[in-house]
Amino acid sequence: MSLDQTHYDVAIFSTGLTQSIVSAALALAGLSVIHIDKNDYYADQWASLTLSELLQWAQSLGSTARIEDVNLSFPSSSKADDQAPLQLPDSLASLDRHYAISLAPTLLPATGPSIDCLIRSKVSSYATFRLLERTCVASTSTTTPLTSVPASKEDIFKTKTLSLIAKRKLMKLLMYIGTEDWHSDLAQHPETAQRPFVEYLADAHKMSPELVDAVAYGVCLCATPTETTQVAMARAKAHMQSVGRYGNSAYLVGQYGGASELAQGYCRAAAVKGGMFILAHEITSAKRDAEDTKWEIAIDGIEGKVTADFVVGSDEVLQQLGIAGDPPSGCEKVVLYRAILVLDRPIRFVVPSSNDTPSDATSDSAPSADLPPETGLVVFPPGSISNNTNTVTVLMMGEGTFSCPKGQYVYYIQTEASDHDTRTAQEALQPVVDQVIALTSESAATPPLLQLTYRQLVPLPAASTAPHLSSIPFPPSSTHEPVTSISGLADAAVHQAEKVYYDILAARAPADQCGSTHAEKLQWIHETLERQRVERRRRKRRDPAEFQGRGGRGVDDGVTRSVDDKEQREEEAQGQVVGFFESSVGDGGDDDEDDDDGAEA
Repeated sequence: MSLDQTHYDVAIFSTGLTQSIVSAALALAGLSVIHIDKNDYYADQWASLTLSELLQWAQSLGSTARIEDVNLSFPSSSKADDQAPLQLPDSLASLDRHYAISLAPTLLPATGPSIDCLIRSKVSSYATFRLLERTCVASTSTTTPLTSVPASKEDIFKTKTLSLIAKRKLMKLLMYIGTEDWHSDLAQHPETAQRPFVEYLADAHKMSPELVDAVAYGVCLCATPTETTQVAMARAKAHMQSVGRYGNSAYLVGQYGGASELAQGYCRAAAVKGGMFILAHEITSAKRDAEDTKWEIAIDGIEGKVTADFVVGSDEVLQQLGIAGDPPSGCEKVVLYRAILVLDRPIRFVVPSSNDTPSDATSDSAPSADLPPETGLVVFPPGSISNNTNTVTVLMMGEGTFSCPKGQYVYYIQTEASDHDTRTAQEALQPVVDQVIALTSESAATPPLLQLTYRQLVPLPAASTAPHLSSIPFPPSSTHEPVTSISGLADAAVHQAEKVYYDILAARAPADQCGSTHAEKLQWIHETLERQRVERRRRKRRDPAEFQGRGGRGVDDGVTRSVDDKEQREEEAQGQVVGFFESSVGDGGDDDEDDDDGAEA
């Protein structure tokens, strides 16, 4: 196969969420983009797979540099001594296409960069969501193993599981976060900002251990007990701003697997603007040409070579091609233990009955059963199960998320550990798996329809050593550290995509106008964008009568147009920049407009 066009402004390797956002933004800005993925499906490490694709994925991995100790089984259809399955059980094979099992389960904050990016890019029209209906913190209590976490101030007043004292302390904290005083307080006391959040809640706000768990792990979704106060407070602020935007929840759950659909939506947006996509073709080589002016890329099954001025790729692909940078040394690596379960019943979420009477601590009154939700999150605080040192999150997705057939539920289990942890994934997660199964049934536990466990190494971001090259790690990194929380993945992907977008613009900017160094060019770009936004706001506020003379000429007589054309020529002479998801055809984007709630939930 040959291509009509062989040179592109940017070549992107892998259709992961971050790369797909970059692709859509660049295509909208008018750059030519070629996007290549060795898989025959979109989203790469963010993909949502059918059962047969998941089985093929597990079999093809074996043990790689990133994913190891993969163990996939179908306990309800196989014997205990069966070897690794070679095909799907007949009972599941007939429903294969009804599954969308995510390799990167995510919660989308209702307010933040990811939802704003969806709206500004118009990709929100391709995506549908469900609200996260329930969040619970697991406890060691035999009568109330799950404690519901209030989503809003109204829920705090209504709940019967908190005493009046606990409610006052919680409301005082939320009001403090809402005043923004905590920003200046933490700036004046940096030692407090870097203090573990759980210690801060216990000492500064005199909260009980149960309330600390609810706030730190149920509201802020802290992944470890050492997460700093500054990070957790910012997440609590975002939580408060998100509740109520689309309903009584701070998070949205994407349908059809979530992040995979978003990645495919951004790829569709890029294709509409002229982006070229090649799936199921592996990149065999990528190197700088003899003059070191562009990249030469060889693609399996494509005649000749493709050239590009700039390359963006997943760090794993770049490493395989031998053009990735070296990761930082001396930093402790992180490992994620992951598990995926498919069960034929939901977790028995409960709510306190209206007759419950609060006590001085969390109420242990007998709960009343609630209708099973389609989505739910259970958080096991550190030390709450099998001496786990970090938080374990369990995300439940039912039929309403289009992740599985009717009457079934998919459970995504995740916890973080050090790479010095020598436990297998099954050893680390089996106690949690057993507890999840126990939470779904009052009678004798029945085995899962599917169980998958594996270890995933979280790479540290590596600095690019080659010119005009951007490396994108997975999980994404918005700073110098990767983001592993399921509530932060999407926002981190947007932050990183925006950084790569402006890096590419800076690489293309002329040195005589914008500066000689990369930092100077970035500064010029952001200053120009701000000037353009101020000018657009000024024009929108201008009175049409300003252009009307004594002869009665109005705004449609050509005078206004000539004035606007003159201003546009002056602006172009100063240099124009197309911002992140702003149109290049002069509509100015929507950056100075109030964002509408364009996502469908």
